[in-house]
Amino acid sequence: MIEKWKKLSSKIITENKIFVLKENICLSPKDGKEYPFFLLDTLDWVNIIPITKNNEVIMIKQFRHGNEEITLEIPGGMTDAEDKSPQESALRELVEETGYTGDEIIKLGECSPNPAIFNNMLHVYLVKNVIKKFSQNLEGTEDIEIVKINIDEIPELIKTGKINHALVIAAFHFYFNLVK
Repeated sequence: MIEKWKKLSSKIITENKIFVLKENICLSPKDGKEYPFFLLDTLDWVNIIPITKNNEVIMIKQFRHGNEEITLEIPGGMTDAEDKSPQESALRELVEETGYTGDEIIKLGECSPNPAIFNNMLHVYLVKNVIKKFSQNLEGTEDIEIVKINIDEIPELIKTGKINHALVIAAFHFYFNLVK
């Protein structure tokens, strides 16, 4: 039987506004030895699938520094301490990144982005009947292009790798298995 590991110690290696890098020393229940594990302690994340009355998904293109590519994604971001809930964070991120808002929000699900090294959760929302009401309100680190794509085109974009962000694919998984 698999058992939980005992954490013997934890120390912060570095921290910034996005994450805290920790080194945990843990005791293996299998062999009784101590092993180091490096973890990223970070806030929860939200992703939003905003759909118009014409079944167009409001998507975004932006440069990502991790893979140094321009990616096709849905709006999303980290939860803020000021937000009362992940749903409030989702609505805030949608307006900030796109200027769109909708008349109905539905939580589709949540999952752990990478439990091997992250402690956070991804919360996925569907926002229906979105319309543009505001201007984008981007941070200095954001440069976002808005793209409209028919929802029926999404599976092929994932299949061909044009959408390759794992959290976006997870969001569409929830959508196509729970809504469509």
